[in-house]
Amino acid sequence: MSPIKQQLAEVTYLSQTKNIGVVGVSKDYEKTANILMEEGVFLTDRDIYSAVIGSEVAYEKFDRNISARNSIDIAFRLEGEKMVFRKFKVKGIMESPDVAFVQGGIDRDESIFIPVSTINEMLEESDYGAFFITAETLESVEETSAEVDERLARNFGVSSRDLDDEDAKPYTIFNQADILEQTGQLADTLGTFLIAVALISLLVGSIGIMNIMLVTVTERTREIGIMKTLGFSAKDILFLFITEAIILSLFGGLLGAGLGFFGAYLVTSFLEIPFLFPPQIFEIGFLVAVIVGVAAGAYPANKAARMEPVEALRYE
Repeated sequence: MSPIKQQLAEVTYLSQTKNIGVVGVSKDYEKTANILMEEGVFLTDRDIYSAVIGSEVAYEKFDRNISARNSIDIAFRLEGEKMVFRKFKVKGIMESPDVAFVQGGIDRDESIFIPVSTINEMLEESDYGAFFITAETLESVEETSAEVDERLARNFGVSSRDLDDEDAKPYTIFNQADILEQTGQLADTLGTFLIAVALISLLVGSIGIMNIMLVTVTERTREIGIMKTLGFSAKDILFLFITEAIILSLFGGLLGAGLGFFGAYLVTSFLEIPFLFPPQIFEIGFLVAVIVGVAAGAYPANKAARMEPVEALRYE
């Protein structure tokens, strides 16, 4: 279990001052938050005026990079405009995660971690803002969450019959299962919306292909008559126009897949999340393109195949 306390502070390094989030943590936070160190080591119980900083604080917030063993000044503004200053030695720099990481409102890349006892001493307080707890297994998350809920309820004088009433409790518990459930619901909603957009796009695309093919059939009426005169059967004519519709649909599918691939790459790069694009998506996309091409080209191709050679040759 790792207690934390978060506060905005004025951080000074080489005469430059920036407003940066400072978080008080215990040594257990390294494990509960799965922190990896890029340089140096994390805080221990024996540290008092030591700090561990995020990668953006180390390399982007100031004009010069901060490295381990550098010193920074941290100042908290208390009630009555009172300022409390302390000098901290940087003990380590946290490795930036592969994805944007915000846990409990804490962006580790833009934060400075100091001992929770030190931040309480500077703020003249003795409480905590939150606790992070790690379950032994994924299956025991709900059980652990329920046990913590019961213990906190007893500590705050909340009766057991009010455990399910969130308004009766002066605290809130979030666990990974709840977060995954909320994320799953959001993903399902987004997926349904995207499927609806895709179906509308397919309908509009198929109508467009059908219109193009009808115009093509009309413009090539005399050519159809000539081909039939030369011995082309109705099946040959049907095959030619179906093939043309499929080629048009495949070209559109290829263009759409390319734009989708490029757009997904830009969005994931902007949001700093992993770029995942399974190859099966291309296979499904081309299969759908073929189906749409056949469906959209069937009526125009059938119309061309059923033309009488004499009537087609007379068409102006």
